[in-house]
Amino acid sequence: MKRKFPRALIGLFLLAGAALLVAGQLIGGLRSIGLGSLVLATLALALIGNCYQQKSYRLFPLSAALLYIAFGEALSLPGLPSLALIVAALFLVAALEALFPRRPIDPGARRAKAETGSNFSLSGIFMRENCRLPPGVLESARIQCSFGKIKINFEQVEPKNGAATVYVNCGFGRVRLIMPKHWIIENETNCAIGMLWIGGNASEADENAPRITLTGNVSFGSLEVSRA
Repeated sequence: MKRKFPRALIGLFLLAGAALLVAGQLIGGLRSIGLGSLVLATLALALIGNCYQQKSYRLFPLSAALLYIAFGEALSLPGLPSLALIVAALFLVAALEALFPRRPIDPGARRAKAETGSNFSLSGIFMRENCRLPPGVLESARIQCSFGKIKINFEQVEPKNGAATVYVNCGFGRVRLIMPKHWIIENETNCAIGMLWIGGNASEADENAPRITLTGNVSFGSLEVSRA
């Protein structure tokens, strides 16, 4: 089993925390804010840095809410309940994820019209789907899930020329993929405040086995890869 956590987010959090702690000693006004507010501000700055790194700005509403909670009183801003701000920010994040899903450059997608039999696509909001791909050749698969639960079984397909790309965009949802245990999975997924779980150990697989490149984005959701 292997779990992937957003290392970039953790690194940015630590860098922002160090910067704020030093600034708190140098700037007298920050000393009266409090440790809790500094932690919230650190998390907000880390989220902003992570957004910039991934070229995705859907988490900005959450960052803005955290900054408002952290510095609202010090800046004499109108008092708003913290829970209401967080919930509103999460709704905005979900809305942006649903309305403007990230679309990476995928050469396989350009050939989808000519090779529809080897390219699979499934997208939905507030949906529950459990499907098994029919026997055939797989070149690429694209799964997008927002506020839903999707389960896809890959047991009956064979990667084209021994390789295939599986792109997953999951926001506030759960995606489960069932793949043969002899497949080698090369993980290139971006995971921001989410969970990624891959069953099996690729190092124990045959070097000549099919290779699957798993890519995409997981935000406030989970992606699970089980072995058949």
